Parts: sequence; structure tokens; C-alpha cells
Amino acid sequence: MPENNIRTEIKNIFLGVPGIGKVYDKQKNVFSEDKIKTEFVVGNVLNVFLIGDSSSKEEMAALGSGVIGRQSVTHSFKIDGYYGMNEVLLSRTTFSSLISAIATAFRNNLTLNNTCFIHKYIEVRLNNQEMFCNNLCHHTELVLQVEER
Repeated sequence: MPENNIRTEIKNIFLGVPGIGKVYDKQKNVFSEDKIKTEFVVGNVLNVFLIGDSSSKEEMAALGSGVIGRQSVTHSFKIDGYYGMNEVLLSRTTFSSLISAIATAFRNNLTLNNTCFIHKYIEVRLNNQEMFCNNLCHHTELVLQVEER
């Protein structure tokens, strides 16, 4: 399946995770406070995941003597997640639970609802705090490697 179909299914799986906020299948640039509230805030908490650009790698296995074997295309998606910090609401614990729920959702759906051959388990590459849209947030960078059908 093409990369855009896989990207859409990644978004759909994210949207099925309880507690997930807004999910976009591309990076967004928001510059006004009103836009931040409508595009990134759920309730009173900044809670957004952005499925960024992917890199792709095409491979071919040679069976020997010039015989072409299996060919594959693997996409690597970078997904940034931001969750507003609030010590009173135990936001660190909530965000960690959310990341675990995301990992479980993908672990339980290795073909992304039949849009790919298989994917590797989601990787939490980064988990830190940073400023995002003038808000101090918990931030995670997730990576998902998906092999096309």
C-alpha cells in the first residue's frame, strides 16, 4: 500500500487509544493562541500527536546467480507527541500511561489493519520536556518502521 494509506491508518490507530488528544497525519504550524487552543488543546490540556515525514528504504534480496528475490519498501515514521505539564494533575504519569497504551495498540495490530505487510514495534526514541507553542510540555519522539505490502 502507498505511504499515504499507511499514514492514515497510523492516525486511525492513534485515535483509538483512550486519552489521546488531537492527532494529525502531518506536521502543523500554528502561530496564534486561538489556533493553538483549537488545534492542539483537548479540555484544558495541550495533548497532540503529529505524524511527521517518513524516510523510505527500498531493498531487494538476491537469491544468487542474478535471480531476484523478494523486494520490499520500508517507511520510517517520526511521530512527535506533546502533553501539557501540570504537577497537580500528575501529567507525567498520565503521559507515560498514554505512551504505553500507544505501544500496546500498535503491538496488537502488526499489519495496521492490513495496510502493510508488518511493522516493527514502536520505538520511544526520546522522552523529555520542552517548550511547545509557549507551553512547557512533556514530549516524546516515537519511531515506527513499516514494511509495505
